[in-house]
Amino acid sequence: MRRLADASSRESLRGVFPKKIEFSMSKSEPDHRNALGTSPPTPRGIAFLLAVSCVYVGLPSAVFFLGWLRWWAAWPAVILLLGAVVGLLRKAVQAGLLDRSDSVGGTSFPAGRGFFVAKGFSWSQGALWAGVCLLVVSLSGAGGVGLQEGDYFKHNAVLKHLMESPWPVWIPTDQGAFPLVYYPGWYLPGAVVGKWFGWAAANGLIFLWTAAGVMLALAWFAALVGRCQPMVLAIFFLFSAPDVLGAAIFKLIGWDPGPPRPPPVPDAWGIDWYALRWWNWELRWWAGPYTWNYCSHMELVFWVPQQALGAWICSGMMAAGIFWSRLQGRCWALVPLALSALWSPFVTLGLTPFLLADIFGGSRGDRDRVAPGSGWLSGPNLAALALLGLAGLYYAAHFAPLPFRNDPRSEFRILGFEDWPTLIYLVRLGFFWMIDVGTIAGLILLVRRPRKSPERIVFCTAVGVLLVLSLFRYGLNNDLGMRVSMPWLFMLAVLLAKGAIRKRLPPVRRWILWGTLALMSATPTAEVYRHLCEMRRRGEWIAVPPREQVQSLWELNVQIRAKSGNDFFIRQYIGSPDGLFFRYLAAPPE
Repeated sequence: MRRLADASSRESLRGVFPKKIEFSMSKSEPDHRNALGTSPPTPRGIAFLLAVSCVYVGLPSAVFFLGWLRWWAAWPAVILLLGAVVGLLRKAVQAGLLDRSDSVGGTSFPAGRGFFVAKGFSWSQGALWAGVCLLVVSLSGAGGVGLQEGDYFKHNAVLKHLMESPWPVWIPTDQGAFPLVYYPGWYLPGAVVGKWFGWAAANGLIFLWTAAGVMLALAWFAALVGRCQPMVLAIFFLFSAPDVLGAAIFKLIGWDPGPPRPPPVPDAWGIDWYALRWWNWELRWWAGPYTWNYCSHMELVFWVPQQALGAWICSGMMAAGIFWSRLQGRCWALVPLALSALWSPFVTLGLTPFLLADIFGGSRGDRDRVAPGSGWLSGPNLAALALLGLAGLYYAAHFAPLPFRNDPRSEFRILGFEDWPTLIYLVRLGFFWMIDVGTIAGLILLVRRPRKSPERIVFCTAVGVLLVLSLFRYGLNNDLGMRVSMPWLFMLAVLLAKGAIRKRLPPVRRWILWGTLALMSATPTAEVYRHLCEMRRRGEWIAVPPREQVQSLWELNVQIRAKSGNDFFIRQYIGSPDGLFFRYLAAPPE
């Protein structure tokens, strides 16, 4: 009877006094786990990432406001920007980020790792990762280092205009002068230095600025994955769809839908390596000329760093607010959108589905318990909303009437394009969905199904956005699809990396994973190989274009007009002087 009494008393006291004061792996107290199911970054590490990210993507906005707006509008805009950033960081601090023993979203941070952002990270490994980032950027053409792709003739033109012209910049044309309406975030730091120290210094800073942005994006990638392993580094840079699989099949059956091959360029031994390269197979064989293109990370670094860096960094900030609920992400969810606006409005549009993912992701009860009273109506969000409105007025000038003829193919279209008959369009669309979306999503489900509610919501949102986005087309090269997709391809890469680092992955699934990753790496590897070949052919690693040889945007338009018969090029970079922004807010032209 005494034993029964003792057992009964222990049962009655078990709910009052814990058996041990320790972290457990039970469902109620998952030790060192976040919504992604891995060890979260340290509180000081995530605070550091948030602060550095706000400075990196927000600094160009402050420069823009001071350089473009009248003084009575510039300083309130800068104050709003600072208020939004400070409010974001204050919410993060209130969540306990500076307390190394605090928990985020009901999960505990491991102590004793300082500023390290993921498990396994050390200063020596950080140096290795930084070296890989510098190597990749040194091939990209940023600042004249490496091979400058076709888009760099306009990158250099925009940088030269920002450096040489008074702000706000006006572009002289044969119809008069028109204000520059483009996303200046990536260019402005180099332009400021160029105004003081010249063209070479501007290009030097562009290289360092790009390298810093890639490192920051990779830090967010590692923080979301929760590990710092070579596999994580490889997936970030080699992430792509397995386009080469379909291209190889159609190459074998003799169907060649691609553009004409470049002229032969034999080397010292008479071998034309370009004729042998697999990108002559037209890797995106189903898409036609620029209809659908979800770019690999390596392509984005090489072609459009002015959009990719802002997309990756702001995606990391948005995802952190969803996966770690104690960050009170809803209280500052609009801040990353506002910071991204001057990096690219397409990126801002691509980030907005994060808001829906935050609404439906996670447990509302858990959010209310962790941060009672938190919601969308907050100081940081209101300040960010005002900044978004200001950026919207700036870009609205681009859609005002302009005395230049546009290419009809660049207008907005939906559900079927005039390029092909309906049946051909549907067949190509099906192949695109299967290879560029279905393969990646299927591989993620194969190696590691999304577990927690926020993770599942983000996965479903990413797949849904990428499927629906392909039904629309805007821009001659479909910039809408290529750029709005960047945040969600980034998130799919995070989920894929989480599955790739599993230690207990069955052998068959592991072989499928490795085989598919090898196919995925074909496109980014082709980009690197082509850059190395071109650099070897010209015999130079650093080739900064001479300042006097960089053509203005209007000079480039005149050349393109002779071939296209319209002015679609210049229309991408100018706006109407009659827009509200330039009539009432912008400083008058000098």
